[in-house]
This record gives sequence, C-alpha cells and structure tokens, in this order.
Amino acid sequence: MAPGPALSRRESWREAAARVGRLLADLSLRWSGQRVLVIGHTATRWGLEHHLRGTRLEDLADGDPAWQPGWEYVLG
Repeated sequence: MAPGPALSRRESWREAAARVGRLLADLSLRWSGQRVLVIGHTATRWGLEHHLRGTRLEDLADGDPAWQPGWEYVLG
C-alpha cells in the first residue's frame, strides 16, 4: 500500500498525515504539558509516527500493521 493512494474519495494518506501534523501543532498550543487521548484509525497512527518519530510514510505503508491496545507518544 503506497502512501499516495486515496484513503477515501477525498483524502490521501499523505493528506491525512498532514492533518495529524496540524492537530499536533494545536495540541502544543492548547494543552502543553497535559496528557491527551487521541482516538483515530491507521492514518492517525501513521501521522503520529511520521511527525513524532520521523518515520517515512512509505516505510509505514510497507511495514507490518501490528495492532496493540495503545501507543504512547510524547510531543516535545
């Protein structure tokens, strides 16, 4: 699965990751130092991995979509 194809009829994986990036900017302004719960789907997790851990979307698309009960990220 390549990151370019559409996630839906309106948004690509890359666009979804960019939307998560905008969320992260908002979180740092509004809830700095607070713990925040984010509920999403694969595109949300990919956006977090991409923006917070520097993982390329292409690598996420080619990787194992392992599920776990939750992930923790630190916005720094």
